[in-house]
Amino acid sequence: MLPQPHSTTPNLIQLQNQIHQKFVAANRLPNATVIGNWLSLNGITTHTGADKQYRAIEAYSNSRLSQIKNQLIGIRRPRPLKAFSIGSILHQIILEPELAEAEDYVFLTPAPIRHLLAAREAAFGDLFLKRVLEDERTEVEQVFTWTDPETKLPCKAKVDIAYLDATGLHVIDLKSTGAKDRETFLADCERYEYARQAAFYLDGTGAESFTIYGIQKRGPYGVFRKRYGKLELEEGRRMYGVILGRVLASKGLDLSPGLEVR
Repeated sequence: MLPQPHSTTPNLIQLQNQIHQKFVAANRLPNATVIGNWLSLNGITTHTGADKQYRAIEAYSNSRLSQIKNQLIGIRRPRPLKAFSIGSILHQIILEPELAEAEDYVFLTPAPIRHLLAAREAAFGDLFLKRVLEDERTEVEQVFTWTDPETKLPCKAKVDIAYLDATGLHVIDLKSTGAKDRETFLADCERYEYARQAAFYLDGTGAESFTIYGIQKRGPYGVFRKRYGKLELEEGRRMYGVILGRVLASKGLDLSPGLEVR
């Protein structure tokens, strides 16, 4: 059964026909995860499976906070669909390989499939990340919901990796990156305000630490690690607190939770 789109679109039937023709040409069975990514790449939001349940939770996600911040300061940033799709595919083949293999993405040419496979290999080449992902206690794409204690607003997060050790719960977030080196990746972390995400996730999950793994989408397929410290988390906490505070004080603006992915 095909994923159901969020809204009707004139091109939907044409897109569905196109992707099914690609499956036939590649001699592969239709795959709902692949079809959902294909539709997203072409601007059609789909709500399927566990993701549908998460989106239905009326609460503020970190990505929704980014949208609200941009809305408040008058910036409109359209989502880069191609980059989003590749990043989403890389997440899926690392965290949920049972849903689809890289070769199932029949709308991709051989070159991006090679990049995806090499990036996945690099991720599992990191011994600590590999050990965490192979630990049967580790949870992937785990959903957390909570109430912000200051504003009493509902919040949510879908955590890439949640793992346990002797000190407690820890969170890892995977990022596909085009950064050429670690220095550039760290600059991107600051530019995209990942400290806010780190504090938001830690406060919501009660975890002991938040670490980002940046995986290069192109050669040399490096893996960069960034763990957030106390001062960075304090600043991140201040940032998300300001946005939630503006939501609480807003009048005449649509700052509702929305149905964002993260």
